[in-house]
Formats: sequence, C-alpha cells, structure tokens
Amino acid sequence: MNDNDERSLAPTDAAGAMGFGAPKQSSGDLVVANREAQTDAETVKAQIAIARSFPRNQHQAASDALASCERPALAADAAYSFPRGGSRVTGPSVVLAREIARCWGNIRYGLRIVSVYRTAEGQERVRIRGTAHDLQTNAFVENEDDFANLIQRRQDGRVVWIKPDERDFRELVNRRGAILVRNAILQILPPDLVDECLATAEATNRKVAEKGLGSDRERYIRSLVRAFAGYGVKVEHLEAHLQHSLDAMTGDEARTLAATLNAFKDGQARPHEVFDLGPPPSSRPAPETGTLSAGAPPERPPAKKAEVSEASEAQDPPTAEPVSKESPIERRRRSYADRLAKFEVSAAAIDDYLGKPLDRASHVDLDNLRAAIDNIEGGMNPASYFPPA
Repeated sequence: MNDNDERSLAPTDAAGAMGFGAPKQSSGDLVVANREAQTDAETVKAQIAIARSFPRNQHQAASDALASCERPALAADAAYSFPRGGSRVTGPSVVLAREIARCWGNIRYGLRIVSVYRTAEGQERVRIRGTAHDLQTNAFVENEDDFANLIQRRQDGRVVWIKPDERDFRELVNRRGAILVRNAILQILPPDLVDECLATAEATNRKVAEKGLGSDRERYIRSLVRAFAGYGVKVEHLEAHLQHSLDAMTGDEARTLAATLNAFKDGQARPHEVFDLGPPPSSRPAPETGTLSAGAPPERPPAKKAEVSEASEAQDPPTAEPVSKESPIERRRRSYADRLAKFEVSAAAIDDYLGKPLDRASHVDLDNLRAAIDNIEGGMNPASYFPPA
C-alpha cells in the first residue's frame, strides 16, 4: 500500500507561529482541512486493520526484492554515486527504495505540499513533507523540506532565478520530495535488506556492463554518451574524467558512470560537481526574478537541456580536503558539524535533532541533517531546527 498524495494544504496557524509567515486559515478552510484529516485517519485505520490481517512474509518479501534487483532495467537505476572530498558517495536511489517498499508490503508512503507562503522579506517559499508508514508495525517517519519557489534558467548567456510555471513547479516539488520520501522509506526498512539489494543490483550491473561492452561496445558507449549529453556533459568531459578515451572504458567505469547518472536524476549531485564544465551556477537565488509562460520549452532533464537546474536543489559544496584516514561517513559528519558551528549550533543540539549522537548517524540521518543545514544557509532561523536550550 502507498499514498502519493500531492494535495496542497492550506497553511495552518501553527506554521505562522513558527515564523513561516503563513496567514491564518478561514473557517471554511478549517472545515475542509478537518474533513480531510478525518478521512485520512479513517483510511489509515482501515489499512492498518488489513495489514495486520494479512501480515507480510518477510522471507518471501526479501526474496522478491532481491529478484527485482536482478532485473537489468531496475538494477541500472538502483544506486547513485558521485565523487566528493576525495572519495565517492554512494547510496540507494529513489527507485530502489520504492521497489523494496512495494515488495516488503503493507507500507504507506507519500508526499504533500504543506504550504506555499511569503516571508517577511517577500520571498515565496514552499514547505513539503514526505512520509512513510509501516502499517503492520506502526513505525512512522516524516521528513520536511523548505525551499525558495524559484528555478534557474539561462537567459542571454547568464543564469537567472525565476518563478516557475505550473509544470516546472510540479517538477521542482517532485524532485525535492522524492528525496524526502526515499529517506523516510529507508528509515523503516531493514537496513541489511537494503544493503543486500544494493549488492545484488551492483552484481547485475556488472554483468550487464561486461556483456554490453563485450557484445556491442560501440552501441553501449553511444547510449552513455547520449544520456550524459542531456545534462550538458560532452565526450571530452567524460574522457577527462576517466583520464583516457571512451574506447578504453572498463566495465567498472561503465557502472560508475551509470550510477553518476542516477545521482543527477535523484538530485544528489549536479553535473558541474562531478565534471569540469566551467564555472558552476550560483548556489543562491539572485534578486533578479521573472515569470515563465506556461508554454516555455522544457530545458531541464529529462527534457534533455543542460542549462537548467532547480533553485532549490541545495547540495553540499565540493571541498578539496587533504587525504585522511576518515571514512566517507566520518567526513560527512565532521563537515556538517563544522557548517552548523558557524551558526552557533552546539553538538548537543545536533544530537537532539538526530535523536542519537552525531558519530552514530547513518547516511540517511545525514541526508536529513543536510536538508536542515541547506535551509539554514538559505536564510531560515536555526532555532526552527535546533531550539536553544
């Protein structure tokens, strides 16, 4: 069971009290909101009753998930990977999280727009919530994100930030929300099952890459080149990244490039962070804004135009760190603690936010922490996430 509800909810009084700048609801809005809440509660109760009447067979569910990862089409999208800080960051993709949830069964997940509001400075922002609920065990996780309602467009050879039309707004919300939903799903799934599925998908991709390079090498390389071209990455960029010609590409390099494509699709990395494409676009919205017509041509993947990226796709800035014995996750923990220290957020406040010590935080925990850091660096009050003691 799942619930991909994307209804826009009227902002609540509580949101305004927390400093999000949301207006109060009218009595009519409250009646509608209460009716929807009651309907949702009744739906969840019914689904819980059904889930407990027909509990999952964990062995069969795990077997089904692993069998899915043996399918080449799904395995190709199962993981993301991109370089950062002298190492590679890898993890399960949105596609894999949803597929495991489907096989595991009795899981309800979804995305909602909580509010679209204006700050005191007049900036329009969007607040969304991704949830996952194991109806059988009643484990429930929700993640939130808050970002400016702006996207990047290249106009007259320069990057500007403009308000999206309806189609671009939906794509913006869906891309940000997919990460929230993925993280929520992963937090209620058995971590060992996720790791085993990743390993199975990697083995499948290795076989496919070796077979593709062996049977029709030219065609396989052309398909990769076309896929990267949609993100503005050309043959010369790929060869500079590999440090040799594409004709000499190995199976492992092909799998790594495929995982890098998934990182672009999931919003985990941007092309200029992986390849030397020239100066990166500004990471913060510029004051110059405009309005797109509904008929504007698609310029963002998957519409195969490289000069577009979402204003809200906040990413960790690439850092040139000296080689150390730190593991990738240890490096992330230290980096995030340093970024929060600039806003006088204490280690104890970080531990309270995570619900565990920072040195025990998983990659999923750190993904959620990063979203909070990005919002704070974008102008939100740190107290919204880390209340003072």
